[in-house]
Amino acid sequence: ALKKIRNSKSKQEAHYKLKKGFKLDDEQVSAVLEIPLYRLVAMEVEKILEEQKEKSKEKKQTQSILKSDKKIWDIVQKELHEIDEKFGDKRRTKIKTIELVEYNAEDFIEHEDAYLVLSKNGWLRKFKTLVEPGTLKYKENDSFLTTVKVNTREFVAFFTSRGMVYVFKLYNLPYTRAGFGEPVQNLFKFADGEKVISMLSLDPAELAAAGQIPPTKDSSNKSSRQTRLSFADKNKGGLEGIIIGSSGYGFRFPLSNLVETSRS
Repeated sequence: ALKKIRNSKSKQEAHYKLKKGFKLDDEQVSAVLEIPLYRLVAMEVEKILEEQKEKSKEKKQTQSILKSDKKIWDIVQKELHEIDEKFGDKRRTKIKTIELVEYNAEDFIEHEDAYLVLSKNGWLRKFKTLVEPGTLKYKENDSFLTTVKVNTREFVAFFTSRGMVYVFKLYNLPYTRAGFGEPVQNLFKFADGEKVISMLSLDPAELAAAGQIPPTKDSSNKSSRQTRLSFADKNKGGLEGIIIGSSGYGFRFPLSNLVETSRS
């Protein structure tokens, strides 16, 4: 206001500037212009001094608070109490104890039949439908060994030339689109010279249908139950058997070593 009045060349110009700049009516502008200039200056100075006094007081209070941990936490506690008073109504959401759900990846695997074809050199192929092994192409010096029907959620047993049995779940094996398949050696850690000589689906339905897992009872212990498993190695021309107990251990032997005995 003082600047506008001082820069005006006439009272009428000062009146116009004050009215436009501060949106005052004519009566208000006239009242301002009637005040002696020195009084307006004194009012502005007094206002500035009062503001300076308030700022200095605020500065001292802030410095005092920052120097005291107690004052700081008193303020924090006060503000938290105010928030609690304003927003501390009853919980609207309900908290309930629910039973934890265990996640098993195999539960999401679809039960699906597939067919495995194994070559003599250990190349394994997986098909969705039954394929005539004779129509497949094999690597040089390789040929068909065996084929089995399997289920994607069940194990397949691979029997090796060292008398070992390895098991594998087929859902981890991709279907064969083209080529010779996957080397079975990539699925397991074989010893030097070890190779697969046969394979067997461990799908209970397939085993039961083939009659390969009939329960047997020990004649000396009626409560003992074992699983009997056998297969023929056609490459060697002789029958061999494998017996596996409930503990997971077993042994392989030529069937010619068995001696027929009577019940007595």
